[in-house]
Amino acid sequence: RGLTSLSKYDAGSFNVGDMAVNYHYVRQNLDQNGFGHIEIIVNKIEDWVLESWTNNFVVCAAIVDANVYYPTISALKWLEPRMATNGIVLIDDTAYSGVQKAIVDSGWSDTLTRFGQMAYRIF
Repeated sequence: RGLTSLSKYDAGSFNVGDMAVNYHYVRQNLDQNGFGHIEIIVNKIEDWVLESWTNNFVVCAAIVDANVYYPTISALKWLEPRMATNGIVLIDDTAYSGVQKAIVDSGWSDTLTRFGQMAYRIF
């Protein structure tokens, strides 16, 4: 499906429909390379994190590579209370204005170590 919605903070970086990937192509590649056990979830991150997992879930490591505001802010807010002690979150593409705004709005700005266009936080 690609990107289904953008915020005003993402203006000029992407368009609705960008990053669309064919489900069957991905499934075939996973199956052919020994990863048939991996579940593909076709959903917006901001909807999926609200619907899917319980509050007692603990995360040891996560990579947030969403490139735009809504999924990034949703992932950061969902991850924070679920991170294990010494767990790590890596955020990619922090040069995009939507990702930068999500980092600020989540309250993570002062807690990140930055390198290149990436940043990480250890809990």
